[in-house]
Amino acid sequence: MPATPAAGPRLLQQQPRTQAVAGRRGRLSDSPASDTRYGENTTARGPWRIAGRVVDPAQLSLPTLALIPEGDRIVQPASALGLANALPDRQIERPPLGHIGMVVSGQAKAKVWEALRLWCAG
Repeated sequence: MPATPAAGPRLLQQQPRTQAVAGRRGRLSDSPASDTRYGENTTARGPWRIAGRVVDPAQLSLPTLALIPEGDRIVQPASALGLANALPDRQIERPPLGHIGMVVSGQAKAKVWEALRLWCAG
């Protein structure tokens, strides 16, 4: 049996992508990063864990740009806003695009990539 990788960002990169979604509430039963139910929004309610460690968004000290597309039908904007609002040092942008469109649509450069460039430039 292979050794368990060290906790941290590398853990998620080294694990296989075998997220099996099943059941009425969408349990991510094989996800290495989650032993909770997707629909229960654990990021906002407290039991969010990565590598067995509780993650408290309010304790994250890095500046964060939250790009939350208004037309997202994959991640509901209200859910994404719940997490973004829990971050202490945040800037929230709400492009009028969808989940995929905010990255690859004809409007992505003006509505998303420029905001990202300006944020990164400080």
